[in-house]
Amino acid sequence: KCYVVNITRKHVTDYLHYMYVEKGNGEKYVNNTLKFISSFYNWLKDNGYISVNITTGIKKLKEQPKKRQIIPDDTLHLIFSHLQHTNPRYLFICYLTYYTMLRPKEITRLRIRDLHIDDGVVEVPPESSKVGKLRKLTMPRRMQQLARTLGLHAYDPDMYIISNLRYEPGTTQLDSRYIAKTWAKLRNTLGLPAKYQFYSLKDTGIVKMLRSGISPDKVRDQAGHSSLEMTNRYIILAHNKADDEIANLDY
Repeated sequence: KCYVVNITRKHVTDYLHYMYVEKGNGEKYVNNTLKFISSFYNWLKDNGYISVNITTGIKKLKEQPKKRQIIPDDTLHLIFSHLQHTNPRYLFICYLTYYTMLRPKEITRLRIRDLHIDDGVVEVPPESSKVGKLRKLTMPRRMQQLARTLGLHAYDPDMYIISNLRYEPGTTQLDSRYIAKTWAKLRNTLGLPAKYQFYSLKDTGIVKMLRSGISPDKVRDQAGHSSLEMTNRYIILAHNKADDEIANLDY
């Protein structure tokens, strides 16, 4: 413990180096950490605790492109078909990311009462959502049917939708990291490359929606993007074929 006036620029750069090199966090995580520290020091300066923001001029790390990739249709069918027969409860978790674009932490916070199966809606309370506000997401009929098959409507409404490594509902919240660990085992079983990560399901779901003609503003709301600009980044991935109207030009 020490006074903020005694913390130097080197303390900050050493800490960022520790987070990046020793802890193995990615460039985006480290840059977000720097952004938080800088905002905190701006607050300290504005309130008279310090005279200079020591983080000014510290350069961000160059962020690398995402390593995960969109999952091709045949591979996606292989994954879902395999889970349908071996682990349908985990398949439902995959659907929550593929169809409703929920993040693992958001999924583990959901309770049975948040699944309105007959209405085809997943309701994400503000305290469970990364964006901090109520979200109502549409469940496709395939997802509704799986929820009924699993009997999720019959559980206590206060139970978490997943509570153990069998992905059954229960009274305790599962650590979200197990979702990715289960995916890694599944990927090894099916002999799939590491570029197909669990979060690839979200990217793939967004691209598939855009390719099917669903408007970007609806996709934005389903994905929980803060702006249409974020959704538009996926459009270049969705349009990977020649445009028929342009191809038919004869002038």
